[in-house]
Amino acid sequence: LLHQAQLIRQHQLPIDYFLIDDGWHDKPWLLDLIRSLHSLGFRVGLWYAPYTRHAHLPIYPTLDHLINDYQLDLLKLDFLYKLYFAPHLADDSLPHQTLVEIFTYLQTHYPALYTIACGSPFAPALGRVDAIRFSKDTTFPPPVPRWARRLLYRSRLRLLATEYNLIPTNFSSIPDPDVRLFSLDDATTAAFWDKISGTCLGLGDDVSQLTPTQLEQALLWLQKNLSSPSSSPRSTKRVISPSSSEI
Repeated sequence: LLHQAQLIRQHQLPIDYFLIDDGWHDKPWLLDLIRSLHSLGFRVGLWYAPYTRHAHLPIYPTLDHLINDYQLDLLKLDFLYKLYFAPHLADDSLPHQTLVEIFTYLQTHYPALYTIACGSPFAPALGRVDAIRFSKDTTFPPPVPRWARRLLYRSRLRLLATEYNLIPTNFSSIPDPDVRLFSLDDATTAAFWDKISGTCLGLGDDVSQLTPTQLEQALLWLQKNLSSPSSSPRSTKRVISPSSSEI
């Protein structure tokens, strides 16, 4: 992980946050790694699944421990839909309120913390987190034809617009672009990027596996699509999560 960070700085890739994915729990090197990442100029985040991978831990004390003891700048909460599958629920009011309270707690106690809701229903997260990740799995993988995947993706946009009264130019209503439909430098991606406002772009490449040419291409693309300058964490940011499935 530290090697990834050093390569990013060596090649001057404009990355704001370094997100450490699953596998960090109970690792003695974690705090030293985070300090090293901070010294390289990164804001640092952790992936955390409170209701699956870490379901045995109390939620609020654990959040306080992670944020304070590890000096976190970002927290990605994943698999939040797990609450909605608890047995004997009469409706979704209890899990909905539980997520609202968690997001509100983080907003209130850690206003500078960048929060990402992943695997979360839309309604409790809206306006309470900095970014909402919609799964790219809302489209079919190949070998389903490109036209069919694009049709399904567009239908998802229409659903969000009609059901939640959200317009596609507001990025909070746009699911993650299917990486199989968009490439970095075509006109479709350029038009899509122009609609994005106040979000984070996640990069999951293993930087050490990229060729010098690919690194140069990445640098040029990131420079062309710079983050919006802001003193607030609620602006367009770049998040690197090495060797994960994120785009």
